[in-house]
Amino acid sequence: PRLFSFNSPYGACPKCNGLGTEYFFDEKLIVPNEHLSINEGAIKPWNLSNKYIQQVLSSLSKHYKFNLDHPFAKLPKKVQKILLHGSDGEEIPFQFHDGYKMNMVAKPFEGVISALERKLREASDWLANELEKFQSITQCRNCSGYRLKSEALAVKINQLQIGQVTAMTIEKASNWIKDLPNHLDQTAKQISERVLKEIIRRLGFLLDVGLEYLTLDRHAGTLSGCESQSISLASQIGSGLSGVMYILDEPSIGLHQSDNIRLIETLKQLRD
Repeated sequence: PRLFSFNSPYGACPKCNGLGTEYFFDEKLIVPNEHLSINEGAIKPWNLSNKYIQQVLSSLSKHYKFNLDHPFAKLPKKVQKILLHGSDGEEIPFQFHDGYKMNMVAKPFEGVISALERKLREASDWLANELEKFQSITQCRNCSGYRLKSEALAVKINQLQIGQVTAMTIEKASNWIKDLPNHLDQTAKQISERVLKEIIRRLGFLLDVGLEYLTLDRHAGTLSGCESQSISLASQIGSGLSGVMYILDEPSIGLHQSDNIRLIETLKQLRD
């Protein structure tokens, strides 16, 4: 079971640690105003008062023949790509003056995004927080947002892996699970009988409280107060506790009038 849980290191995607999302350095945050020139500070992370940065930029502009006073948007696409992602192994003759003499160094240019990624790997917590200003969040490229490692996603039942099933709505998943025995051999049917019965039962509680439209992979933070309350109610019914007093604070708030009947039926189940 641990292999199919993104909360366990045995199952979690190693790239995003089971979150399904990852941060990346966003070009739009690094160059927030492409109508500025490089000398006007178009590339936000670069400190232009730093002598070293000034000399690096001067050498780059000479080598690739571009003007540091031209708006970033009007620079050739190749130059924009090199500034952001590096020279891809091409060596550039950099000239550095240390205050006494001029030194010439031929080496590839790292690029601002590659430099930020390197800094992040080596960064203290304080610096990591500073670098977050240039990052956006996206779906994990390794697990496609399913949050599980590739070994878990390689396991398929009736041609679907677990991530594809949890992407279904509760109603669709319930129908898929109910139909599943028709696609299993006798041995698999016997093995899965109790598991499927429990899954159908739990999905049934969510259907009873009117949440058939939610997908199983919805993040808790995206749920409304009413939806969270209904899920809590469904899980309490599922726990089958007795000798417990429940205090419900306006359980029908946010519900459509037509859902109140379903809610009352659910409360009766809880009572019984």
